[in-house]
Amino acid sequence: MSAEFDATLPFAICQELGLSVAYERSFKICRGGLLANRYLIGIPTADLSVEQARQIASRMGLADSAHSFWSLYPDANLLLIGFEDAEPGTTYKLYLEFEEKPLEARVTRDQKALGVGRLLHRGIKWHPYHPDAARVSDYLWQTNLDAAAIRERASVSVENEVIAAALNQIIDQVLTKVTAEQLRYVVVVEGQRRSFDLNVYAANLRVGEVFASCVRIMEVLGIAECADSLRLLVERAHLGHVAAGTDAFGQSFVTIYYEPTVPDLR
Repeated sequence: MSAEFDATLPFAICQELGLSVAYERSFKICRGGLLANRYLIGIPTADLSVEQARQIASRMGLADSAHSFWSLYPDANLLLIGFEDAEPGTTYKLYLEFEEKPLEARVTRDQKALGVGRLLHRGIKWHPYHPDAARVSDYLWQTNLDAAAIRERASVSVENEVIAAALNQIIDQVLTKVTAEQLRYVVVVEGQRRSFDLNVYAANLRVGEVFASCVRIMEVLGIAECADSLRLLVERAHLGHVAAGTDAFGQSFVTIYYEPTVPDLR
């Protein structure tokens, strides 16, 4: 199958089921590559039974054995379907969102002291042609963080000081528009891998307003030549999330999510 087929399959399935969906785009900056063909589709679980959701996952190549994921479906308010076009092949993702009622997470005493106590998302990721290598991720909401704590935790999530400084520059721009209490900082736990996701929609910034920091990160990771074409694609879009950390191969990455769109599925 081709990457184009993989990318359009989730939309085709949603169209078959008559689902009304929205999707959020993103680009991921990583060592030696820019991944710009990425999206998340959001479907309210009220519109989709767990049996239908599992059938969707099966059609996307996920083995029907992810009990730790599907057991939480009754508690979720949203199912998110993700796609990423990356070498050595495409990746699919599913997330359960517990926005309306975050779940109590199993965390250490030290993590609870830091305000990590609620599970906001559970995710599962797999290659459609290698489904046995599926990986489960938990997204733990850290509450009661002030601006200094957000900056510090974002910095320690990446190993490179220049990338950390660029991330903090973006966070500083966000904090000129909103308070830290209006942001949502989430720690991503996937095996031994750690990263973070910061929801900044409340700041109402355009991607173009933070793009200079993105270019600095692209320079560090060796893909500055992609900057101009990417800027034309995303600069007017609303900035949604900033995520960063290390990937499954131990390499640094930064991901920028931008405004949701309602696709034409006719």
